[in-house]
Amino acid sequence: MRYSEHRLLIKAYLNADLQPDLPNSESALLVTLAHAQSPVPPKSDEHSFADEPYVMEQLRTSVRLEADGKGQRETTLRIRVHWSLPSAMLIVAGWLLARWGFTRDHSFPAAVPISLGFAMSWTGICFFLGSFLLMASSYYGKFHARDRLLDGLRLAGDETLLEVGCGHGLLLIGAAKRLPRGRAVGIDLWSQVDQGNNSKEATLGNAELEGVADRVEIHTGDMRQMPFADATFDAVVANPAIHNVPSREGRRQAISEIVRVLTPGGRVALMDFKKTGDYASDLRALGLTNARAGGPIFWIFPPVRIARGQKPG
Repeated sequence: MRYSEHRLLIKAYLNADLQPDLPNSESALLVTLAHAQSPVPPKSDEHSFADEPYVMEQLRTSVRLEADGKGQRETTLRIRVHWSLPSAMLIVAGWLLARWGFTRDHSFPAAVPISLGFAMSWTGICFFLGSFLLMASSYYGKFHARDRLLDGLRLAGDETLLEVGCGHGLLLIGAAKRLPRGRAVGIDLWSQVDQGNNSKEATLGNAELEGVADRVEIHTGDMRQMPFADATFDAVVANPAIHNVPSREGRRQAISEIVRVLTPGGRVALMDFKKTGDYASDLRALGLTNARAGGPIFWIFPPVRIARGQKPG
C-alpha cells in the first residue's frame, strides 16, 4: 500500500471517531501510523508496538495532530532519539568522569578527567538544547514562519501560486487554504536527504487530509528548468529549498526561472536559512522592485530570512 493510501486510512479511522487509546483499535491504528510516519517501516502488518510505550506515545501524538487538522505536521521521533538520548548520556558520563576526578588528588593527572568531564557535560547540554529547539521548530515554529511568509503576499484568494521545492507541502498546503478560487502548484525533485518519504504521492496525500486536494497540483521537475510557460504564476514561494542547489550559478538560474514564470505585478517570497542575500541580489538584477531580504525569523531553528520582490507591470 502506498504512503498516501496509509495516510488516507488514518483519516478514515479518525472520521470513524476511533480513539487511539481503545484496545480494539490501537494495534491496527498504530501499525498504520508506523507505515505512514516512521522512517523505518514496522517488521510486518502484525507487528505490535505494545511493548514500546515511547513509540506509542509519539504515534498517539501524531493521531491527535491529525485530528486537529494538522496532517502535514511531522513527527519529531527521529530528532528526539538521535539527539536527546545521546545528549543525556553525554551529560551523565561527563558528570561521572568529573566527579571521579574530584575524588583524586589535585595533581595534573586528576585535572584531566575533571576538564574532560566538564567538556563532555557542556557538549551534551548544547546538543540537548539543539534538539529541543529543533523539536519546537518542527511542532510550532515552522507554522508561524509559514504564515508570516504568506501574510506578506497579501493574497486575494484567486491567484495561481507556485512553490519550488515543495517537499511534503507544508507551505504549499498553507497557501492552498488561502486560495479558495485559485490554485497552488508545487514542483520538486523528491530528494530523500532532508525529508524521508518525500514523494509526489505523500504530498498529494497531505493535501487530501487537509481538504485542499481539489486546488493542489504537483509536478516532478528541476527548479532550474521548470516546465511552465512564461508569466504563469501570480506568486512564487519557497520554503528552505533553493540552498540545496549546490552552485552559485545554479541558484542564480533557479531565481531566473522563478522570475520568468512570474506574471507582471506578481510577488516572490523565498524563505531560507542561508543565501537569502544572494536571492535578493539576483531578484534586483533581474528587475524586480523592492527586492530585499528581511530580518531573521526565530520561529525556526536555525533562524530563517525571507527574500521578497515584485515583478514590474
